[in-house]
Amino acid sequence: MDYEETHLEARILVQKGEHDAALELYEGLIAEFPDKVELFHERANVWYVKGDLAKAVEDNTREIALSEGEDLVNALSVRAARYDMLERYDEAAADYTRLMELESGEIHWVTRRGVAYFDKGDLDAALADLERAIEKEEKPWWALVHWGRIRGQRGDLEGAIADFTRTLSYRPDYAYALGQRGYCRFTSGDQEGAEVDFSAALELDPKDAWLWYSRGVCRWNRVKEYEDAAAPAKDFSKAIELDPNMTDAYLGRGNAYYVEAVEKMEWMKGIVMEAAKDEAERLLLMEQLAHIGYPELIPRYNQTLVALRSQRTELDKMILSASAMMAEDYVRDAMADLNRALELDPASVKAYYFRGCCYELVGDREKAAADFRQTLALNPGHPHAGQKLSELCG
Repeated sequence: MDYEETHLEARILVQKGEHDAALELYEGLIAEFPDKVELFHERANVWYVKGDLAKAVEDNTREIALSEGEDLVNALSVRAARYDMLERYDEAAADYTRLMELESGEIHWVTRRGVAYFDKGDLDAALADLERAIEKEEKPWWALVHWGRIRGQRGDLEGAIADFTRTLSYRPDYAYALGQRGYCRFTSGDQEGAEVDFSAALELDPKDAWLWYSRGVCRWNRVKEYEDAAAPAKDFSKAIELDPNMTDAYLGRGNAYYVEAVEKMEWMKGIVMEAAKDEAERLLLMEQLAHIGYPELIPRYNQTLVALRSQRTELDKMILSASAMMAEDYVRDAMADLNRALELDPASVKAYYFRGCCYELVGDREKAAADFRQTLALNPGHPHAGQKLSELCG
């Protein structure tokens, strides 16, 4: 086998995207030329493109064994990053430790090891590395954002917000830091500030489903300021578009649609009841007129009042029917979202409860009761399901 010719052919296949064919050539090349470090480097990248990180790391390891100097640093940094992706954080940290030994003046390896410890959940080790990085780096934005996350997890929301703000002073376009600051503001009760941060983050990264969901939650909590639930529903819809398996987004949108349905029904009832109120006032005026000199109107008043009372039951039915028709689209959309949430999480207490509310809204008492019973089966202490069930079955 001619090394140069076959190697060039393999690289051309990679450029064309013919990865399987390239892998066959690399297999033969490595069998015949096992000391060629570039072969392991290139094949590792092919495995990475194909999504096989474990095999990529195997080739990176063989590359490291054959490398030295700057090539060794590059190979170690690539393997460490891939260990992070595989959630093999101890091995990633070991590679970063070795890189710190090879390049003692490069503080960013300390930051990366701190982040690996953070991802592993070893927060004390992470803090030690991140603190060192913050002290040494000129603009320690990456170390600061993880330092802030740790402080937030430990309940120091004010300190975390300060860390994220400082991070943004170094990198104003860092959507992740904006999102994390928004989350801390939301948790601390600053709904308006949180929404501002989530909105700014979405301007920078509109493909982040979590940001859309989080802003939707903020807007849901401030729904009265938006007059209806349409604004949060739109954000939940965008989150679902980007992540079709986000259970909480289906719950949020389903709840928003339910509220929209209730509002439409109340609006319709208000219109009809206002008309009934006007009629009652008109009849009262007739009575007053009769008593002050128009007694011939009294029989007409009594006749009209009796007719009005006899029609109340039918009128109520008409009000509910008309209101339900107007709310039907919202209820159907709410049901679809809540059913999807239950597909993703069959033990979702919220999904059963809100679906029961939807069934109750459209008058399906039997299905509503069944969902409220299931809610209580999953959470016997649910604050509302028991009362709802008693009202339906009492």
